[in-house]
Amino acid sequence: MSIRPLFAWYDCWVGAYWDRAGRRLYLLPLPMIGVVIEFKRRRGAP
Repeated sequence: MSIRPLFAWYDCWVGAYWDRAGRRLYLLPLPMIGVVIEFKRRRGAP
């Protein structure tokens, strides 16, 4: 698992978004400012 900060001037929303294909969780508590949590794939998982 890795966590990194996010600043995106074009993301003007507040909330959470799960990217199933990329296995990433985007958390934006303030518009344009948040964190990305990337989950590693489990061994043996398709």
